[in-house]
Amino acid sequence: MGELNRHNIKIVAQATGLSPEAIRAWETRYQAVTPERAETGRRLYSQSELERLRLLAKLVQAGHRIGNIARLADEDLKALFSDFGVELPLPSSGPHSAPLNVPEFPLDADEGPELSRAYALVLEALRDFQWEDLSNHLFYARTAFALPVFVLKIIAPMFQEVGLLVARGEMSVAQEHTLSATVRNHLGTILENLKMRPSNGHRIVFATQEGDLHEFGILLAAILALLHGHKVHYLGPNVPAPDLVLSVRRFNADIVVLGTSPATKHLNRISLAIYVQDVLNQLLPSVSIWMGGEGVAALSSVHFSHDVRFVPSLGDFQDWVSGLRK
Repeated sequence: MGELNRHNIKIVAQATGLSPEAIRAWETRYQAVTPERAETGRRLYSQSELERLRLLAKLVQAGHRIGNIARLADEDLKALFSDFGVELPLPSSGPHSAPLNVPEFPLDADEGPELSRAYALVLEALRDFQWEDLSNHLFYARTAFALPVFVLKIIAPMFQEVGLLVARGEMSVAQEHTLSATVRNHLGTILENLKMRPSNGHRIVFATQEGDLHEFGILLAAILALLHGHKVHYLGPNVPAPDLVLSVRRFNADIVVLGTSPATKHLNRISLAIYVQDVLNQLLPSVSIWMGGEGVAALSSVHFSHDVRFVPSLGDFQDWVSGLRK
């Protein structure tokens, strides 16, 4: 058939919202499609392959893991898609909108090395000030791995490592801020897309106290909560106590997740304790407050009027929300 009625990878990327890197990865690793090759070696995709990739992209955005659906027949993919009953928006390639992944933790046997490679590519791009590559590698990691793996095994440890590198003078504050801004774009899109999924779990509000501007802990935790079927209202950082209380009441939340950071140490242990107790005083006793992050150690000896739980890590938070029952 040659190149008649065939599309190059650039056209397919534009039509599906996938990056060329993701398309190639889905082809070589999961055999999602098998495009022909031109004499020059260039990939040529048929219209049916383009439509198949478009459908796969929408299903991944809706929560299916590419490794679980890539080899399904077209009829089976259409049956999965029809289960949603609504038209899902097509993801656009780039940092602001991209496919999501299914909530699964176990790595396949061959994913360990691939995970390490994906992590290394992101860090290398950051070290070399290659901002476009940084976003592209993050985008690839989002489509190649289950979303909890992306959150817990790439994003969370990377922030810890970069923080240490900055403290040792081996990386600049500008690089750290660039990582934060780029990751925030990706995570924000993930959060908003996950909110469109049906949920019947607990109603959880996420925030940090007034004066604490660090949000990545609560942002990652909010994504994990959504993946486990809970309803999330994400307030973000720097929330005054009256506004937090108002939001909890209006959202009818039964759990409040408060993140803390190293900055909490400078905000003062007493002010944080007062903030938490002020919130508790205005909420029903049935509302629990969960606190996590580096600042919680300062409150370990404080006795509050009712339920405050300290979450040791994001992994523990994942375990807690996965075990919650309505």
